[in-house]
Amino acid sequence: MKGSQMISGKLFLFLAGGLAISGVSTAAEQFTAPAIGALLDIRCAEDSLNTTQARARLKWAKDNKILPVKTINKWMYTFNEDMHVIEDPLPYYPIFGTWDGNVDNTRIWKPEAHGMPARVPAGNEWIGACRSSCYTPDQELLTGYGYVPIKNAAESFIEDIVTLSPDSLLEDLRYKKSKVGNYTVSLRDTKHDVLTFETLSGGRLQVTLNHPLLDSEGYIREAETFRVGDSLILKNGDPDPILHISEGEKFFGKVYNVRPKDYDLKSNIVVVQGFLNGSSRYQNSYIDKLNRQILHQEFDEALLP
Repeated sequence: MKGSQMISGKLFLFLAGGLAISGVSTAAEQFTAPAIGALLDIRCAEDSLNTTQARARLKWAKDNKILPVKTINKWMYTFNEDMHVIEDPLPYYPIFGTWDGNVDNTRIWKPEAHGMPARVPAGNEWIGACRSSCYTPDQELLTGYGYVPIKNAAESFIEDIVTLSPDSLLEDLRYKKSKVGNYTVSLRDTKHDVLTFETLSGGRLQVTLNHPLLDSEGYIREAETFRVGDSLILKNGDPDPILHISEGEKFFGKVYNVRPKDYDLKSNIVVVQGFLNGSSRYQNSYIDKLNRQILHQEFDEALLP
């Protein structure tokens, strides 16, 4: 059975019918936890899969007990607007390769290139899960110590950042210190498609194409949907019209992002280069459900990953 049920105002998820294991399997999962752990996610520029390919990899990992079934189901399923469980239209998927603690030494192992074997060969590990939406390293994140280039914040693992508080409204922005859950960093130096926004106030923001930004109406949108004449929101709440967008730019290097520990939607709005941005929690299949006027209404935080 796949479905959902509201009990005492909370959403309980049932996926019992999706837990059967088929095909070649081992006595236990080959991997129980990613090599990198909870502090660092991977942006998979080198192992990019579309939805069909991602589902195929997840099925392979499930059928062969490569990863825990609970993890796979969490990535495979989401909720539709009626709160029914459906296949995630943009599922997470695992990446594998060598890992010695240095991302620059990592070699990606792709199961599709090796006939989808029943086990990941010795010497390779489950490194982590793919993520996207990031800043170039010089973009300054507002932390508990002031603005710091996000590369420096990630490398030092600055734990305190400034986010919106849950009681914020578009006309009354309020801020608090939040603890960092993790920082996201590219696997290694590579080329990334980026956009550079220049605004009326003289502001400048450089992000990857699908980075989540807050527009002047309080909506979360991907960076590539903004046009000249649209506005970003400054930290003081003022709309800042976009005067120029540099398109077709390439950035070579690593890109970064951050995710607070807090699951509250408003507390996942961070300040970078003086503008309100969505944290990395917003960059996944939940974007459609979160694309509302979040500064005007409440939303069920249980829907966040």
